[in-house]
Amino acid sequence: MKNIIVDVKMHFPMLCKCVENCDYFSSERTGYLSKERFSSMYSRDYCDFYNEQNLLDESYNNFYLIHHFVDINTPQTRWMDANQLHHLSENGDGMEVKVIKEIYDLIKPRVKGKIIFLCTSDHPRLDLDDDGEYSFVRKYGFEYDTLFKKEYNKNAQYSDKTFPCPFFVMGSPDVLWMLNESQIDNQDRDDRIFWSGFSEGTEYDYQLVKISRNYYINSFNKIFVYNYSGSDRGGLRDNNYLIEMSRYKYAIYLAGWATFTRRFFEIMSTNTLLFYENTGIVFNLDEFLHPLCVFNNLDELKNNYETINSSEELYNECMEVQKNFVRKYYNYQFISEYISSRVGVKNMEGAR
Repeated sequence: MKNIIVDVKMHFPMLCKCVENCDYFSSERTGYLSKERFSSMYSRDYCDFYNEQNLLDESYNNFYLIHHFVDINTPQTRWMDANQLHHLSENGDGMEVKVIKEIYDLIKPRVKGKIIFLCTSDHPRLDLDDDGEYSFVRKYGFEYDTLFKKEYNKNAQYSDKTFPCPFFVMGSPDVLWMLNESQIDNQDRDDRIFWSGFSEGTEYDYQLVKISRNYYINSFNKIFVYNYSGSDRGGLRDNNYLIEMSRYKYAIYLAGWATFTRRFFEIMSTNTLLFYENTGIVFNLDEFLHPLCVFNNLDELKNNYETINSSEELYNECMEVQKNFVRKYYNYQFISEYISSRVGVKNMEGAR
């Protein structure tokens, strides 16, 4: 019996590589890619859940539904924080939730195994009812066995059916595809720190994290700011962006609208050494980056950079730790085992 994946915005096509024997449904109307472009990138086709529902099987084993569930009832306000969302007037749902509910109601009676939600939202919070269940589940009558959250923060609260899943984000192309099928390397590199993205005008607290992008950028002259033509909020960036990044020995990941974004993967896909601002995201993995590549404040960033940049041997050591991190955890087999071992299981450890 096959599994079924419904990926509304085409955020995680490579889940097909991690889930055996599956149908993959999406749509050009809500996703990023035409069927032709999708097929050329991922070497498989998708079924359109608007126009090809006749291709659904009578029954499926597991049902994987990929969506940004945190703002499911107000899709037009996806960049508001949880408190703003909570206080919005509920004068009817957006079209997006109607589509999601229709898909769910159509497929659920066919499911013989488990229902798995994968939350792509840039918000770490998911509103919980008093009994520890998510409000969107109650409101729309969803049932699920396990929810995997990419933006899983140690300072937020989640149901005991929720696990960290730092293997996918919003946007296209799929970041697993970038790491496994489309890496870039460059031997001739500038020793500055590459940065690109939307810069906020002031420091502010957002989604459990203090956003200080301009503070870092303006306070450390080793950070090179690259202005690219893409959107900072998901979607395709032109190839020049990644090629330009690959010309630098270092690149920096700073918290912004989201605390876990494509930039984390883009940096590693160009084999550029990643400086990662500690944002509280839970990876739930036994190993991570080299300790000198993780910083909590400006002084740590400066000291760590100077220490690494003064020693080619140490730079190579940090780079090897990063490459091992990608090889060990961002491969299809590991992710398949990670997900399957947690489906239908209670998370007794919580955020760690």
